[in-house]
Amino acid sequence: MTEVEESYEHIRKLFSSGYSTPLPKHELTYKLIQNMYHDEEALMILSSFKEIREYLTVGQISEKSGIEDKEKLKKMLDHMVYKGTLMRGRNSTYYMFSYLPGIFEAYF
Repeated sequence: MTEVEESYEHIRKLFSSGYSTPLPKHELTYKLIQNMYHDEEALMILSSFKEIREYLTVGQISEKSGIEDKEKLKKMLDHMVYKGTLMRGRNSTYYMFSYLPGIFEAYF
């Protein structure tokens, strides 16, 4: 399994954790996740977020992911927030949110 494939599997597991509806290990699931996250975003999530609702700052994400250009990282994170694939928390933090039926409505 390549690192990119591993990152998409990691996202599937994150979405399936806790009280959320589990996403099956299936080709269509991976296509859905690939449509939501570009490879660079998925790799950043793999290295940074270990659980849903783990609140991290740009500095923490930079340190964990190895992305040293914090301005570029912040732009990527803010774009992910805009797309609804990452959430913004208090005090300039970011976090992953479970994939749940009905979550589509939360984006609008």
